[in-house]
Amino acid sequence: MKLFFYLCIPYLFLSLLWAKAPVCNPIVTHEGPTACKCTAEHCDRTVPLGQLIYGQAAVYETAKFGQPKSLHRLTRLSNISMDTLPPSKQPAIILEIDPSLHYQEIIGFGGAFTDSAALNLFHFDNPRLRQMIIAAYFSKDTGLGYSMGRVPIASTDFSTSIYSYDDMVGDFSLQHFALNEWDLDYKIPFIQLAEAMRNSPLNLVACPWSAPSWMKVDEPDPI
Repeated sequence: MKLFFYLCIPYLFLSLLWAKAPVCNPIVTHEGPTACKCTAEHCDRTVPLGQLIYGQAAVYETAKFGQPKSLHRLTRLSNISMDTLPPSKQPAIILEIDPSLHYQEIIGFGGAFTDSAALNLFHFDNPRLRQMIIAAYFSKDTGLGYSMGRVPIASTDFSTSIYSYDDMVGDFSLQHFALNEWDLDYKIPFIQLAEAMRNSPLNLVACPWSAPSWMKVDEPDPI
């Protein structure tokens, strides 16, 4: 069976009915609503895709129309059926996918477990708020369902300090290799919370950022 994916042109959005979605609590500035505020009492979430029948397309919209009540943030609109559209409104481009032809396998989608991300997460004292933030990214039911994570090896540009796992000059045997407090107190607990939210392990990729300073030439910084 062939699957068809359609690129929907913008004017289709204007005629669609609203689908029931969690209410956004907008942050309003002099430029109008700019984001949805997440608190321990309420955090907006993306409506799950669910099952689509052949010939239908799901529509999510992010837009700002100048009024707080009109702020769309990944708002689920009504499904559209391509078969019922008049010829004048048929998509200009049709992508035909052959599911029997395989190339690279997509392992998953995710984000980075950086020091700064963990620091911001654990900055919130309310455990319920932390759980809601974790759910927004890693929940399979109410969030994005992240299944992968990039874990930096030692410090990066997203760290508050510079460190490596072995700053002992000439220690090629790694006798002084050790994880940092940022790993033990922030990044590892962050990963554990994410896996608990998913109720399954994450695919993790450890990425080096920089070698220790003693392995470099003319490098003033201690990393």
